[in-house]
Amino acid sequence: MYFDDDIREKLKSYTDANGRTIDNYPALRKYAKPLKKAERPIIGREVEMDRVMASLMRPELCNVMLLAEAGSGKAFEDSTPIPVSDMRGYVPIGDMSVGDMVFDESGKPVNVLGVFHQGKKRAYRVTFADGSQLICNDEHLWNVRTRYQHYHDRDYTTMTLRQIMDYGVVRSLAGGEMKSFYIPLNGAVERDEVDLPVHPYVLGALIGDGCLSGERVLTISSPDDGVPKKVASLIGAVGVQRNPNNYDWQFLSDGDVKFIRQADLADKCDFDNVFYTKSIYRRIPEIYKFASISQRMALLQGLMDTDGSLDNSDRHHCMFSTNSKGLAYDVLELLRSLGIRASIFESERENKVNVEYSVFIKLPDEEKRKLFTDASGKGNISMIDNRRYYRIYNDMAIVDVEDLGYDVDMTCIYVDSESHLFQAGKEHIVTHNTALVQGCMLKDKDRYYLEVEPSKIIASVDKDRMANELKRLFDETEKFCKVNNVELVLFIDEFHQIVQLSDAAVEALKPLLADSGTRGIHVIAATTYDEFRMYIKPNQPLVERLQRINLEPPSKDMVIQILRDMARRYGVDNQFYDDNIFGLIYDLTNRYVPASAQPRKSLLVFDAMVGWYRFSHRRMNKKLLADVIYESTNVNVAFKVDATKIKKELDAHVFAQENATNIIAHRLQVCVADLHDKTKPMSSFLFCGSTGTGKLVANYEPVPVYTEDGSIVTKRHGDLVVGDVVFDRYGKPTKVVGIFPHKDVKMYRVTLTDGRTLDVGDEHLWSVYSAKDRQNYNKGQNVQMRVMSTKELVESGVVREYDKDKRRHLKWFIPMNGAVEWTERNVDVHPYVMGSMLGNGCLTLKPLTFSSTDEEVVHRISDYLGAKSYVPLKDNYSWVFELSEKQGKQKYFYAADVFANYPDVLTYSSNRRIPRDYMYGSIEQRWDLIHGLFDTDGSVTSDNRIRVSYSTFSEGLALDVQNVLYSLGILSTINLNSRIREDGNGNVRELNEYTVRVKASDEDKLKLFTLERKLHVIREHMRTDKKRVKKYDLVGISDIQEIGVQDAQCIYVDNKEHLYQAGQFVVTHNTEMTKQLARILFDDSRRLIRFDMTEYANPESLSLFRKELTARIWERPYSIILLDEIEKACAEVTRLLLQVLDDGRLMDENNREVPFVNAYIIITTNAGSEVFKNIAQYDADDAGSGKQMQKYMKLIRQSITSTTGDNKFPPELLGRLDAIVPFQPLSEATQMKIVHSKLQALANQVKAVHGVELVITNNVVDYIVRDNLTTDSDAGGARAAISKLNDEVVATVASYLNSHPNINSPIIATVSGDMAWQDKSMLESKAHIVVGPYKQIR
Repeated sequence: MYFDDDIREKLKSYTDANGRTIDNYPALRKYAKPLKKAERPIIGREVEMDRVMASLMRPELCNVMLLAEAGSGKAFEDSTPIPVSDMRGYVPIGDMSVGDMVFDESGKPVNVLGVFHQGKKRAYRVTFADGSQLICNDEHLWNVRTRYQHYHDRDYTTMTLRQIMDYGVVRSLAGGEMKSFYIPLNGAVERDEVDLPVHPYVLGALIGDGCLSGERVLTISSPDDGVPKKVASLIGAVGVQRNPNNYDWQFLSDGDVKFIRQADLADKCDFDNVFYTKSIYRRIPEIYKFASISQRMALLQGLMDTDGSLDNSDRHHCMFSTNSKGLAYDVLELLRSLGIRASIFESERENKVNVEYSVFIKLPDEEKRKLFTDASGKGNISMIDNRRYYRIYNDMAIVDVEDLGYDVDMTCIYVDSESHLFQAGKEHIVTHNTALVQGCMLKDKDRYYLEVEPSKIIASVDKDRMANELKRLFDETEKFCKVNNVELVLFIDEFHQIVQLSDAAVEALKPLLADSGTRGIHVIAATTYDEFRMYIKPNQPLVERLQRINLEPPSKDMVIQILRDMARRYGVDNQFYDDNIFGLIYDLTNRYVPASAQPRKSLLVFDAMVGWYRFSHRRMNKKLLADVIYESTNVNVAFKVDATKIKKELDAHVFAQENATNIIAHRLQVCVADLHDKTKPMSSFLFCGSTGTGKLVANYEPVPVYTEDGSIVTKRHGDLVVGDVVFDRYGKPTKVVGIFPHKDVKMYRVTLTDGRTLDVGDEHLWSVYSAKDRQNYNKGQNVQMRVMSTKELVESGVVREYDKDKRRHLKWFIPMNGAVEWTERNVDVHPYVMGSMLGNGCLTLKPLTFSSTDEEVVHRISDYLGAKSYVPLKDNYSWVFELSEKQGKQKYFYAADVFANYPDVLTYSSNRRIPRDYMYGSIEQRWDLIHGLFDTDGSVTSDNRIRVSYSTFSEGLALDVQNVLYSLGILSTINLNSRIREDGNGNVRELNEYTVRVKASDEDKLKLFTLERKLHVIREHMRTDKKRVKKYDLVGISDIQEIGVQDAQCIYVDNKEHLYQAGQFVVTHNTEMTKQLARILFDDSRRLIRFDMTEYANPESLSLFRKELTARIWERPYSIILLDEIEKACAEVTRLLLQVLDDGRLMDENNREVPFVNAYIIITTNAGSEVFKNIAQYDADDAGSGKQMQKYMKLIRQSITSTTGDNKFPPELLGRLDAIVPFQPLSEATQMKIVHSKLQALANQVKAVHGVELVITNNVVDYIVRDNLTTDSDAGGARAAISKLNDEVVATVASYLNSHPNINSPIIATVSGDMAWQDKSMLESKAHIVVGPYKQIR
């Protein structure tokens, strides 16, 4: 029964005859409110509603527990700023507290009732039409409406980000590109008025057109007197006076001086970025951003009256322009806080000195006028109303959702507003909070319904007092029932919050629930399956007091009924002659969009079809449905895919794997032809060899490697073995998991702009940025690297030259390496001392002598040596270091003693080198070494830019310094300067000075020194006003030259990016077949789901594996599942996989049936990798063409199944797999009858699906059963024959059908060539399956 006003009236306090306030229900009024009325009739829930009603009428157990799928998880990244009503302005959501005041969607302050830290969650970046962005998880709730609802100004609905992604953020069909969803625009945030030192209009006008950089007199530039007079009236000036030579206006004073000075205003406040500041540096002070609406509007009007514009074009463009980037973003933030949409565009001014930033404001035409005052007259232009349509500005589109690929700490908050919406980010994005669950109130005529909000109870009292508060709530409810002679239903959503936070509250709830029926109280608690199992189920007495009701999805018939009703409501029912399309909508959304619930996902697809019908008058038929499904899920439900392109794409990106790509493409032909078993996964593969090829580096190239004891720091690329540890591009150790030697490879020398080179093969892969990509990357945009072979780089050219420009413009750039994480080394001399002495040590003298004018460096060396003191020598700037205790007659440190283990440094400066232990120490040790070198022989100069270099007369030392810098991720080049020196005797000699010039950002240049004198030079000349800050995290490819034929080796490394450092720390590539399959099949990296099976080695991990596997497939059913190192998994996990391969489905922990019929399963094993190490010597054909590999199939299969110990491969899996890649093993067949029946079934299936008669000759059975099959008993018996049948017969038939889609005459499958089983003298079979027209081949 819905009596909203009646209940509210009864709950109110009142004043009695004696003037006393009587409040009978303070807890009820505080923690509960009338349940919100359902917005539309509830369809398809009659059974569940009847069960709820029956439960409420039970005499004792009259309480209900509603269990449904999770509909929450509303979390933002902890650093997301949330606008708050106090002068803090913004608070990171991770730092918010109960009691903070935020803003709802209309801009009104609302109280934060609960803060819930969610821990690590997958991060997604949501981008909106105005360029604003927020980071949240994929279960975050958004209030959205579709494109159709946007144009017809319909109500919003609630969807998770995952549902939005599954449906499709942007859709491209024949009519063009369309945004799918729109969110509401925020209202102006209602902050309190602030005591401001300068009137906001005045400040805005001065920021815009004030001449403030050097003028003593307050001056503003304006073509007329409107704005100056308005400013004058607000600052107390008696008038204005214009400079006759320009448009500058000054303000007349009534005091001792003629004009008002700038200091008269500046002294009232402390604004560094307004007064006495050039326009390019001006900013809006924070206090003005957090002022009231009227104050912020006045500030905006001052800005717009000066630097704003409103043109008289058809679109009436309204914008604010400035050369200050910071000011542009301040204005953007100001506009958004006022509920006004805007976006920023950059453009180069004609003088190309400054960049102009234009803030485009999006408002209805009449609203644009309000941004200006009469003083400027800019809003008084004539607006011609001749447009065919008007833009809608009360919402904005979601334009992109990007999976960031990592987890971050997230937090959600619960706010005290009916809509549960709040504004997030400095962009004031309206986002969703905990959603309300609708009950069955409309059907119940006898009871009142109140909704209890657990978060309010949690926020009001500590957990120790929560039990008493619950008792008080129930007591007041009982009193209300008796006084008003009614029964009350308390609906408690998120019931687990109470159970989770207070054991005492749980104990208090048990008797309250047990006695509730006798007190006239009924409870409907709601939670999700996950929270029920985690927090409620363990407490069995509590469970027994609640009647559990599961809310299952509606049936197909019910969804069809709903869609039929919606078609009538939308006026498109004349498009449907029967329910066939409605049934297809249900089936296809169930198959391809399981992460969303019915009927929502069917309604969303139907809604999109209606939109296209109204937009382009397309018929609402199967073709439109297929297009909508395809654009929403990237799943092609129509028979359109040309499977032959998969083979071509794989060959283009996966090199030297002809046999592997052939096997994969053949199997995928079966899927495309729709001849695969619909009850099982689409395909399953065993990748038993390496999946990564094409990375060919010359054997002689050095590679940095990691060992725990630091005994080995580099190895020849050709000497690397499986188990070696190299470094990824960030410098982190990563294991080599596969090696593949190659002979006589065409080699190229790739030269980088800093002089480094790497010799690689023509098919070696590089992760590169183009010149355009680099520009966007430097602007902070998220640009993905592209993968190209050396051959492709050569063909495209590495430089671009122009007729009128003699410079060489580089086309390709690779990422700079990170600092290599070698282990710390045990060294006798501190690295800083070693670096300093290599620079300015006089190491040929007996006492350890150091020459320097910087006593700071001398003092630091003395400390590291443990010296008693340091003593200057006479007549120069040299120092010696006194021992803490005399050793006989020895008073000072001797160089030979200090460097006893490094005698090679005791030489003249031109011969010095860095000892090996210091070259390859830890990151900290190498930085200490660099500090010592640069504090002595390093230099800092500055003209327009800061230049840092290191100079030495030792060529070897210069190369060593450069190599150490490379190992720390710092770019550098070496220059040679030769000069002639003549001594006093007339002897002439040539001196070569080597200068290592550092290429780094100013911030990174600071890291090279500890000497304050040199640090001061950098800090003093660092510029913060640069239009473009040069980055050095990419290095260009300057040249590629062929160098002949060499032996080479490719390696496979175990890291996500498959990049590793080779040569002089050059970042190079490594890849895998599964990644290319995901790109080719789905064009979406999210569709590759990887499981490291070493994490499921214990039987206890079975439930975790089931949970993670089913959850990820439920979210992304059309995916590639990669199960890495299957032999490491426990037997229980293996048996679970057998069920997936046999049945194509699995029950999850919520008792949902999760289908795997749209998934591709790839299993890898190290057993196959070991075979690569033991198969004699690689030759060119062994790289994967299949001609030589056929000889090794039996050996590979036996190796897989005979592996013993903990890494034993589960042989029972082999029989369930569709193909072994890159090898196609042949197995012994034992059941001729089974093969014959399978072939007959294939013929029947071809007839049913394609309407074509398939004739199969008898020799096909002989070929499958008898020809060239292994006798391996572990092969799976008849399953091996079936595998061969699928791989060769079914795939060939499917390929022929795909190539001849219009064929309607009989076709035949037969064997061509001699079979080995018929002629024992044959070493190998010459036979193969051929398919063609029956009349021609017969």
